[in-house]
Amino acid sequence: MSTNEEIKTIMKLGLTSCQAKVFLALTKTGKILTAKELSQLSGITRPDIYRILPILHENGLIEKILGNPIKYKAGSLKKTITILFSKRNQETTNLKIKTKELIKKIRTENEKFQKEKTNFVIVPAGELILKKVVD
Repeated sequence: MSTNEEIKTIMKLGLTSCQAKVFLALTKTGKILTAKELSQLSGITRPDIYRILPILHENGLIEKILGNPIKYKAGSLKKTITILFSKRNQETTNLKIKTKELIKKIRTENEKFQKEKTNFVIVPAGELILKKVVD
């Protein structure tokens, strides 16, 4: 039902392929569906559907309607995209922080190695041992 391009776009926002297919199936129909109906519509196996639906619900992307059977409804597409962008921006911010920490740690370790005094260097291929001058 969904095109590869649509699935890829949703995946770039942080969902897996299966999550994107389920989400798009719900969004495109605009209907309230059971897990069985979602499985048939999205082409995702029912065991996978039952693993995916709680994740989508916990992230605020779909609504769960209690009843027998339990049914699901897509949230507002605009709200969903906002949630996904927000999560992605937070992940990017966290990555920037971790990268800065990594750079700082490596610089500190590098400075420690630079301060160590090396008196001699052995040159391969039977060359002479040369004295290395370190400032």
